[in-house]
Amino acid sequence: MVSASYGPEGGSGTISYSDGTSQQFTLTGTNWFGGSGDTATSSAYQNMLNNQKYEHADNVYQVVIALQTGKTSVKADLPNVATA
Repeated sequence: MVSASYGPEGGSGTISYSDGTSQQFTLTGTNWFGGSGDTATSSAYQNMLNNQKYEHADNVYQVVIALQTGKTSVKADLPNVATA
């Protein structure tokens, strides 16, 4: 599940398999405030400072990464998209 603020975010990651091989992937998260994509979950409103209700939905999206058939994944290194 992914989400982003102030526009889409994303990057590259790696899936490691038990046989020592790895697979690169690209992951993109859509803006929670009104992006598009396969919605995994959403809320009808947001709770703001001092328990104020803001009447706008927010969304978390589903992203699927296809794994290699017949292999066992042991680790997923996700993109680092943190901002300072």
